[in-house]
Amino acid sequence: MHTQSKSPSGRHLRTWSCDAPRAAIVISHGLGEHSGRYDELARHLAGKGYMVRALDHLGHGQSPGQRGHIGRFVELTDGVSEAVEQIAVKHPSLPCVLIGHSLGGLVVAHYLLDQQEEVAAAILSGALFRVAVPVPWWKETAGKMLSNVWPSLSMANEINSSLLSHDAAIVRAYDDDPLVHDKISARLYTEFTRTMGEVLSGAEEILVPLLILAGADDRVVAPEGSMLFHRDAAAPAKELHVFDGMYHEIFNEIGRGAVHQTVTDWLDRILRQSE
Repeated sequence: MHTQSKSPSGRHLRTWSCDAPRAAIVISHGLGEHSGRYDELARHLAGKGYMVRALDHLGHGQSPGQRGHIGRFVELTDGVSEAVEQIAVKHPSLPCVLIGHSLGGLVVAHYLLDQQEEVAAAILSGALFRVAVPVPWWKETAGKMLSNVWPSLSMANEINSSLLSHDAAIVRAYDDDPLVHDKISARLYTEFTRTMGEVLSGAEEILVPLLILAGADDRVVAPEGSMLFHRDAAAPAKELHVFDGMYHEIFNEIGRGAVHQTVTDWLDRILRQSE
């Protein structure tokens, strides 16, 4: 069953329920998109016995805030914290697993630096640790200068939708989706670039089981960043899967069934080990 609601802070939430769930999963989406784009993945997970909750980050989807703008990176991390806390209150016996894609993957990794004891495992997809999209020099310079004097100034985020997936239907749906935007503010840009360095340098502190996924042909986020994070993370149980021929959105790619199965097979193994 799929339902929609608002969190206590006003963030938009989607929940996919199932009978007798074995774990709860929180999904953190990427820049410019929203939780509804994870419906197929969430339904697959719910069909395998997982309750799924996905939030719209501030400035995205049906959550409040200027499109593509935050004042501090922790405003994104707080959304994940709130979702985890709600699950802990309503379903205290369920282990909680995080899934983060792209910018949402960076958010999840940032969460793990301070709150990893609250979750059982984390899955990162095309996590934003290294940018592959070339940012024009003038835009990068302007973003850094304006972050302090005009932090809410919005610019185009330089995401080419044709590089998200080889599935033409997915690209058309993205382009036609009224909840998708192409904005990024000067402050969000400097906040995520700062956080990338913070997370990569702190990877050795992360001990929860990690599944790190990337598309080998990702031209939006460099897969090398995921490889670095996997190399440096201290988690005893960590796996890296780089999918040949796939673009950035591996959960929406042609052949995504194999990606979805990789996720549920890994979750089954990790949760069995913790029982």
